[in-house]
Amino acid sequence: MEKLCYSINYLNRSFIEIIDLLNQYGINCIIDARQESIDEEKICDEFNLDNIKRNLNKLRIYYINMGMEFGLNQQEINFQDMISSVNYNMGIQRVIAGIDKGFKIALIYGEDVLENSKMPVIIGYGLKKKNISMEHIIDGENQKTQQDIEETLLQVYKVKLIKKVAELSIKNIMKNVDLDMSEDDFKMEMIEEAYKMKYDEIK
Repeated sequence: MEKLCYSINYLNRSFIEIIDLLNQYGINCIIDARQESIDEEKICDEFNLDNIKRNLNKLRIYYINMGMEFGLNQQEINFQDMISSVNYNMGIQRVIAGIDKGFKIALIYGEDVLENSKMPVIIGYGLKKKNISMEHIIDGENQKTQQDIEETLLQVYKVKLIKKVAELSIKNIMKNVDLDMSEDDFKMEMIEEAYKMKYDEIK
């Protein structure tokens, strides 16, 4: 059976609109990766850290703040250190444990463009590595998958990725290393590099 996690954007939506979407998708648990240090003056009162928990709990929707686990405001840490950190992996395991218990979970975020959010770049990446499918809710009828996000990243960083491949190829030739790589393996390598590029851009 496929294990699935959702994401939902609260930006430019009212609390009632968010609840309608949660009900449409049968979501009964919200995970918030924001930290207490976020600038709440820029956030609608309904979605600040205190009110969102209270309002969701009244509707019997679980709310879990996991800002500590995912540390999305740590600007000094690089992508590899981030995904290797104890807190990050603890957070990924907590999400998976919730799914295994039967909860339908959505990660909440607030960004103008999905691909510019740290949520799919960091958390979506980690869940995919654990064979958890992600559906990013666009509206009541449309979603984007994590694969859709990856295809977008490949297009955005196409030129940079080509240069990166050329650099790696030259280095391997100089080291007399034979690059015996299938097309699928090559694409996966490029996706990994694209994640790193996007993370560096938005961290």
